[in-house]
Amino acid sequence: MENLTGQKVWLVKSELGKTWGVIGVFDNVLATEKFAEEKYREWTGDEEFTWGRGKTAQEIHIETSTQPLDGKLIISEYPVRSK
Repeated sequence: MENLTGQKVWLVKSELGKTWGVIGVFDNVLATEKFAEEKYREWTGDEEFTWGRGKTAQEIHIETSTQPLDGKLIISEYPVRSK
């Protein structure tokens, strides 16, 4: 039987066009938000963007040399379980 440990993890997921995946796993919500903020800035070139405290998703638009990509950065919180 699995028991909740009282700990949590946060995943940063990206959905760009038809592609999605987990791009980061953290045990600290502030580090999670900072990582998502840095990825958004890197991908969009918007150096002034800040990830709002407690925010769970951000629409994203990326201009590429071949085609623009629309999608989201998503932060999800999960409880840690042990066996």
